[in-house]
Amino acid sequence: MKRLAWALVLVSTSVAAAQQAANTVLPNKAADAKATHESVGASGKDTQGQTKAKTVSATTSTPTTAAGKKEENLQAAKKQAKQPVVLHQHPTMVTMLQRSNGIRGRVGLRGHRLNPALCAAAQNHAEYMAATGSFSHYTNGGYVERARRFGFRGGVRENIGWNYATIDQAFAGWQGSGSHYAAIVSGTTDAGFGYARSASGQTYWVSVYGAATAQDETDYQAVIARDKEKAEADAAATADSESEEESTEKKQAQTKPVSDEQPGT
Repeated sequence: MKRLAWALVLVSTSVAAAQQAANTVLPNKAADAKATHESVGASGKDTQGQTKAKTVSATTSTPTTAAGKKEENLQAAKKQAKQPVVLHQHPTMVTMLQRSNGIRGRVGLRGHRLNPALCAAAQNHAEYMAATGSFSHYTNGGYVERARRFGFRGGVRENIGWNYATIDQAFAGWQGSGSHYAAIVSGTTDAGFGYARSASGQTYWVSVYGAATAQDETDYQAVIARDKEKAEADAAATADSESEEESTEKKQAQTKPVSDEQPGT
């Protein structure tokens, strides 16, 4: 449980950059994209070789905001900036989960849930690869050790991708490779994702799929309960702040203006 505390800190700069990556195609990099897959379970390890990945032109997009709501959005952004973003609730992680579960859904499989420990492990390795340029499952302790380090006890499978421009391209590459696709549609229960960009602009993607044990389930429920409690507290604090602002505005509106202008005679 102590190791899950890592997942409750502010999302790093490299994670936040994924919002831009999800909407922008990087030129001249898709053709060089690569992916690899590793898995391990109770009975041992299944190693797959590196595969040249396919690319697609599909990208995710974010709708633009009406100009009339600029001030409203600015205020909302200020309030949001004051609150830390939990890693396993980050929009990039949620989008990757949706993309992954969409693939599972097309073959009638139940969707994975986003696991805080697996997200922490995946993001840690994405940032490691971006910092070192080492595109491998076995560096940074290895994919099994990383899952254990952040508190996940069950068997895990890992897909990694390099130089894909968007989330859609990363998953298209994995879906087009037998071993990577097998990880996505495996009999696992939970998933975690990571994304990072190197100083030179190269992108690194990670997806980790795990079969939760009874203790993993207990840990997951504890984190979700804590998230809910915090969300309720934040909502109450926001409501109190808005009520105070509204009360102040009403008092100001009721105050009569005073003028030093003298009446004419």
